[in-house]
Amino acid sequence: MSGKPKNKGKSKPDQASVSSPTPQSSLQGLLSVLALAFIVITSVSRIILAGNPMSRDEGAYGYLGKLAAKGLTPYLDFYEMKPPMLYYLYGLGGSLFGFTDLGLRLFGLVLTLCSSLLIFLILSRYVSRHFALVGAALFSILSLNPFAFGFAMVAEHLVNTLVLVSLYLVHKSYDRKGVLYLLLAGAAFASAILTKQTAILFSPVFLLHFVLERRYKPWLMQCLRFAAGVLIPVTLVAILFVLNGALSEAMYWLTTYPAKYASSVTPEEGKTYLRYFSKNISLFQLTLFITAALALITNLVWIKKKPFAWLITYFIIALLSVVPGFRFYGQYWMLIFAPMALMTAAALHQAEKLKPRLGILAAGIVMVLMAGELVIHRDYYFGKSMSAEVEKLYKNNPFGPIRKLSTYAGSLMKEDDTFMVFGSEPQAYLYADKIAPSKHVFMSMISKHDEKSKTFISEAMTDLEQQQPTYVLYNFFMYSWGMTEKSNDKLYTASFSYVINHYTPVAAYNMNTKSFLYTQDGDQIDASIANQVILFKQK
Repeated sequence: MSGKPKNKGKSKPDQASVSSPTPQSSLQGLLSVLALAFIVITSVSRIILAGNPMSRDEGAYGYLGKLAAKGLTPYLDFYEMKPPMLYYLYGLGGSLFGFTDLGLRLFGLVLTLCSSLLIFLILSRYVSRHFALVGAALFSILSLNPFAFGFAMVAEHLVNTLVLVSLYLVHKSYDRKGVLYLLLAGAAFASAILTKQTAILFSPVFLLHFVLERRYKPWLMQCLRFAAGVLIPVTLVAILFVLNGALSEAMYWLTTYPAKYASSVTPEEGKTYLRYFSKNISLFQLTLFITAALALITNLVWIKKKPFAWLITYFIIALLSVVPGFRFYGQYWMLIFAPMALMTAAALHQAEKLKPRLGILAAGIVMVLMAGELVIHRDYYFGKSMSAEVEKLYKNNPFGPIRKLSTYAGSLMKEDDTFMVFGSEPQAYLYADKIAPSKHVFMSMISKHDEKSKTFISEAMTDLEQQQPTYVLYNFFMYSWGMTEKSNDKLYTASFSYVINHYTPVAAYNMNTKSFLYTQDGDQIDASIANQVILFKQK
């Protein structure tokens, strides 16, 4: 695909055409206005949806981002199996907007708006601007899909934006002499990889683009310059790890642990995940997925007559990016929405080339389908409480009650009181506005039968016994601990025994009866009952 602007070399319209707009141009203007309106509407919806409680991944990244913003060192002072850029970017977003439900979701809104803008800028080089706006609007609604955790601030929002930044800068590099844009493009792509490892799968998209553009600049030289840009942030991060003495720990959490994690899912479990998420994600926005499928077919039919092959490659690789680990989690599917939007706009462009009004008609149908999706699922997009879709997504995870109990704990605590959470809901620390007395905040990650996990379990118990937190939030449901027949339950049993002997319940949520209990109201809390979240205070 040529890196040159689409309209370059065309003659300017005469004065009569400027002063007397044609019906065709009026329809194009209306289409642009409607597309912008959809972007505004979905932005408002995203703010409304910010009222939903955090999931455990979102809470973990938000909390670890808060630690990174405080200057703590990844993999030494805290850890997760994601690359370091993730924590610093969450830290940046939380510092700007707040480490709250609303704050993190506002950061997500900014990212999706940036992605929509980048989609428009990339497309406007090759298709009409009104079609580019339709593509941007389509992405804005697709990226709100509840079963893809679109309403939440997930890592995939960052990856989408960084990959699109890199693609945009690559395109700009064909308009300017020098290497700056390519170096920046490489650095942006490296940042995507340093946010989530699977972003490296998108490398062939850039390689194919360079090959397709070899008529304008030598593709090998472009690749080398892009690779040089990639090395800049990677080298800086490696140096930072060496200087902080965190290299060996970083290698464990970025390579060794993910390898074990990826191999822990059986083929049957993988099939179950794939059926659940692919079905719910596609059926929720069925008409838009059908539209994208037709767009894919259109792009395949015209692939030899137009240089949009990299769009199809982008989409295929985005699909492949949900496969590693065979978990197929909903948020992984977020990465397919950008190429879906790009392909749809490209297909509209092809329809316009066949017959101008056909393109406008097809774009109008897309807009009607988008409006229909908003109307059909208005309870999700514009409801004030947790919708049926979010309830289904969260299943039996009591994320709402955890928010309520953590906030309650925060209201009880004095400045020097401490707080510790047992389970895998680090968002509790954000709600209570406290820092954990231990680096182990995601218990399911260390409930394994290996030497490293044994060390981590011992450290977590030592932190509990030595720090003696004033309040403890304990999750008495196995999913929070990731417990299976292969799990190590030593931390669960040892911490339970310690908490029961040294703490007294003050509040609880019973998942069986879906009721809250407060000792100050005279309620009796039986800690021996399973499926509860209990807030304890030191005796």
